Amino acid sequence: MEHLNDVYFSNFNAVCNVGGHYTPPVGANWSLAPKTFSQCKFYLVASGSCDISINDQSFVGKKGDWFLMPCGAKNSYQNHRDKPFELYWMHFDVYPNAELFSISELPYRVKVEDGGKAWELFRRYAEISESKNLIDLINIKIILLELIAEYLKLANINDVSIKGTEDSRVDAILRYINENLSQGLSVI
Repeated sequence: MEHLNDVYFSNFNAVCNVGGHYTPPVGANWSLAPKTFSQCKFYLVASGSCDISINDQSFVGKKGDWFLMPCGAKNSYQNHRDKPFELYWMHFDVYPNAELFSISELPYRVKVEDGGKAWELFRRYAEISESKNLIDLINIKIILLELIAEYLKLANINDVSIKGTEDSRVDAILRYINENLSQGLSVI
Protein backbone atom coordinates (compact mmCIF):
# COMPACT_ATOMS: atom_id res chain seq x y z
CA MET A 1 0.00 0.00 0.00
CA GLU A 2 2.97 2.33 0.59
CA HIS A 3 3.96 1.97 -3.07
CA LEU A 4 0.39 2.80 -4.11
CA ASN A 5 0.51 5.96 -2.01
CA ASP A 6 3.94 7.02 -3.28
CA VAL A 7 3.22 6.44 -6.94
CA TYR A 8 -0.48 7.22 -7.28
CA PHE A 9 -1.74 9.33 -4.41
CA SER A 10 1.10 11.62 -3.30
CA ASN A 11 0.18 14.14 -6.03
CA PHE A 12 -3.34 12.88 -6.74
CA ASN A 13 -5.66 15.39 -8.36
CA ALA A 14 -9.14 14.92 -9.79
CA VAL A 15 -11.11 17.46 -11.80
CA CYS A 16 -14.80 17.21 -12.65
CA ASN A 17 -15.56 18.24 -16.23
CA VAL A 18 -19.32 17.90 -16.48
CA GLY A 19 -22.21 15.95 -14.99
CA GLY A 20 -25.55 16.14 -13.27
CA HIS A 21 -28.88 14.37 -13.18
CA TYR A 22 -30.52 13.09 -16.37
CA THR A 23 -34.01 11.83 -17.10
CA PRO A 24 -34.91 11.29 -20.76
CA PRO A 25 -38.59 11.39 -21.65
CA VAL A 26 -40.21 7.94 -21.93
CA GLY A 27 -39.66 6.76 -25.48
CA ALA A 28 -36.58 8.94 -25.95
CA ASN A 29 -33.31 7.36 -26.92
CA TRP A 30 -30.28 7.68 -24.62
CA SER A 31 -27.55 5.75 -26.35
CA LEU A 32 -23.96 5.73 -27.46
CA ALA A 33 -22.24 3.36 -29.86
CA PRO A 34 -18.99 1.89 -28.50
CA LYS A 35 -16.51 4.72 -28.05
CA THR A 36 -13.31 5.36 -26.12
CA PHE A 37 -13.08 8.46 -23.95
CA SER A 38 -10.03 10.21 -22.52
CA GLN A 39 -11.82 11.02 -19.27
CA CYS A 40 -13.23 8.78 -16.56
CA LYS A 41 -16.99 8.50 -16.01
CA PHE A 42 -19.29 7.70 -13.11
CA TYR A 43 -22.90 6.67 -13.80
CA LEU A 44 -25.30 5.90 -10.93
CA VAL A 45 -28.62 4.46 -12.12
CA ALA A 46 -31.33 6.17 -10.06
CA SER A 47 -34.36 4.41 -11.53
CA GLY A 48 -35.34 2.18 -14.42
CA SER A 49 -32.73 0.19 -16.30
CA CYS A 50 -30.22 0.47 -19.09
CA ASP A 51 -27.59 -1.57 -20.91
CA ILE A 52 -23.98 -0.55 -20.35
CA SER A 53 -20.89 -2.06 -21.92
CA ILE A 54 -17.37 -1.33 -20.64
CA ASN A 55 -14.39 -2.91 -22.39
CA ASP A 56 -16.61 -5.64 -23.83
CA GLN A 57 -18.22 -6.50 -20.47
CA SER A 58 -22.00 -6.07 -20.67
CA PHE A 59 -24.25 -5.07 -17.78
CA VAL A 60 -27.92 -4.40 -17.24
CA GLY A 61 -27.84 -1.40 -14.94
CA LYS A 62 -30.64 -1.09 -12.39
CA LYS A 63 -31.37 1.27 -9.52
CA GLY A 64 -28.36 1.46 -7.24
CA ASP A 65 -25.83 0.24 -9.80
CA TRP A 66 -22.85 2.59 -9.85
CA PHE A 67 -20.51 2.29 -12.81
CA LEU A 68 -16.91 3.42 -13.20
CA MET A 69 -15.70 3.78 -16.77
CA PRO A 70 -11.94 4.38 -16.61
CA CYS A 71 -10.28 6.73 -19.07
CA GLY A 72 -9.36 4.85 -22.20
CA ALA A 73 -12.12 2.27 -21.69
CA LYS A 74 -14.38 1.54 -24.63
CA ASN A 75 -17.95 2.00 -23.46
CA SER A 76 -21.47 2.18 -24.79
CA TYR A 77 -24.94 2.53 -23.31
CA GLN A 78 -28.61 2.30 -24.19
CA ASN A 79 -31.71 3.00 -22.12
CA HIS A 80 -34.80 0.79 -22.30
CA ARG A 81 -36.93 3.35 -24.13
CA ASP A 82 -40.32 2.02 -23.09
CA LYS A 83 -39.55 2.48 -19.36
CA PRO A 84 -38.80 5.53 -17.21
CA PHE A 85 -35.10 5.96 -16.60
CA GLU A 86 -32.86 8.36 -14.68
CA LEU A 87 -29.27 8.54 -13.63
CA TYR A 88 -26.65 10.70 -11.99
CA TRP A 89 -23.50 11.11 -14.03
CA MET A 90 -20.10 12.71 -13.92
CA HIS A 91 -17.14 12.90 -16.30
CA PHE A 92 -13.79 13.62 -14.66
CA ASP A 93 -10.03 13.58 -15.14
CA VAL A 94 -7.43 12.19 -12.77
CA TYR A 95 -3.91 13.63 -12.65
CA PRO A 96 -1.02 12.88 -12.85
CA ASN A 97 -1.72 9.13 -13.09
CA ALA A 98 -4.81 8.93 -15.29
CA GLU A 99 -4.18 5.23 -15.76
CA LEU A 100 -4.88 4.50 -12.07
CA PHE A 101 -8.42 3.24 -12.71
CA SER A 102 -7.63 1.48 -15.96
CA ILE A 103 -4.66 -0.51 -14.58
CA SER A 104 -6.29 -1.36 -11.29
CA GLU A 105 -8.49 -4.38 -11.07
CA LEU A 106 -11.44 -2.38 -9.79
CA PRO A 107 -14.87 -3.69 -10.71
CA TYR A 108 -16.73 -1.63 -13.28
CA ARG A 109 -19.90 -1.84 -11.18
CA VAL A 110 -20.62 -1.63 -7.47
CA LYS A 111 -23.99 -1.66 -5.70
CA VAL A 112 -25.13 1.37 -3.71
CA GLU A 113 -27.72 0.90 -0.98
CA ASP A 114 -30.67 3.32 -0.81
CA GLY A 115 -29.80 6.26 1.39
CA GLY A 116 -26.08 5.53 1.13
CA LYS A 117 -23.38 8.19 1.01
CA ALA A 118 -23.03 8.04 -2.79
CA TRP A 119 -26.68 9.03 -3.29
CA GLU A 120 -26.25 12.14 -1.16
CA LEU A 121 -22.98 13.08 -2.88
CA PHE A 122 -24.49 12.76 -6.37
CA ARG A 123 -27.58 14.75 -5.31
CA ARG A 124 -25.39 17.53 -3.87
CA TYR A 125 -23.29 17.54 -7.02
CA ALA A 126 -26.36 17.77 -9.29
CA GLU A 127 -27.61 20.79 -7.29
CA ILE A 128 -24.39 22.78 -7.77
CA SER A 129 -22.97 21.30 -10.98
CA GLU A 130 -23.66 24.36 -13.12
CA SER A 131 -22.61 26.94 -10.56
CA LYS A 132 -19.64 29.23 -11.16
CA ASN A 133 -19.54 30.29 -7.51
CA LEU A 134 -16.06 29.75 -6.04
CA ILE A 135 -17.37 27.93 -2.98
CA ASP A 136 -19.47 25.60 -5.15
CA LEU A 137 -16.46 24.92 -7.40
CA ILE A 138 -14.44 23.90 -4.35
CA ASN A 139 -17.35 21.76 -3.13
CA ILE A 140 -17.54 20.05 -6.54
CA LYS A 141 -13.90 19.01 -6.18
CA ILE A 142 -14.55 17.78 -2.63
CA ILE A 143 -17.60 15.82 -3.79
CA LEU A 144 -15.62 14.21 -6.61
CA LEU A 145 -12.84 13.14 -4.23
CA GLU A 146 -15.43 11.78 -1.79
CA LEU A 147 -17.13 9.88 -4.64
CA ILE A 148 -13.82 8.34 -5.68
CA ALA A 149 -13.12 7.33 -2.07
CA GLU A 150 -16.64 5.91 -1.69
CA TYR A 151 -16.31 3.91 -4.91
CA LEU A 152 -12.98 2.49 -3.72
CA LYS A 153 -14.58 1.62 -0.38
CA LEU A 154 -17.53 -0.15 -2.02
CA ALA A 155 -15.13 -1.93 -4.38
CA ASN A 156 -13.24 -3.17 -1.30
CA ILE A 157 -9.97 -1.47 -2.27
CA ASN A 158 -8.00 -3.66 0.15
CA ASP A 159 -8.54 -6.56 -2.24
CA VAL A 160 -7.59 -4.57 -5.36
CA SER A 161 -4.15 -4.59 -6.90
CA ILE A 162 -2.46 -2.63 -9.64
CA LYS A 163 -1.81 -4.90 -12.62
CA GLY A 164 1.86 -5.29 -13.48
CA THR A 165 3.11 -2.25 -11.62
CA GLU A 166 3.98 -3.67 -8.22
CA ASP A 167 7.20 -1.72 -8.03
CA SER A 168 8.05 -1.24 -11.69
CA ARG A 169 8.77 2.51 -11.44
CA VAL A 170 10.89 2.11 -8.34
CA ASP A 171 12.65 -0.87 -9.91
CA ALA A 172 13.38 1.13 -13.07
CA ILE A 173 14.87 4.01 -11.06
CA LEU A 174 16.99 1.68 -8.95
CA ARG A 175 18.16 -0.18 -12.05
CA TYR A 176 19.16 3.13 -13.70
CA ILE A 177 21.10 4.23 -10.61
CA ASN A 178 22.94 0.91 -10.36
CA GLU A 179 23.79 0.92 -14.07
CA ASN A 180 25.09 4.49 -13.99
CA LEU A 181 26.91 4.75 -10.65
CA SER A 182 30.30 5.10 -12.34
CA GLN A 183 29.12 8.17 -14.32
CA GLY A 184 28.19 10.36 -11.37
CA LEU A 185 24.50 11.00 -10.92
CA SER A 186 22.67 14.26 -10.69
CA VAL A 187 19.07 15.16 -9.93
CA ILE A 188 19.09 17.65 -12.82
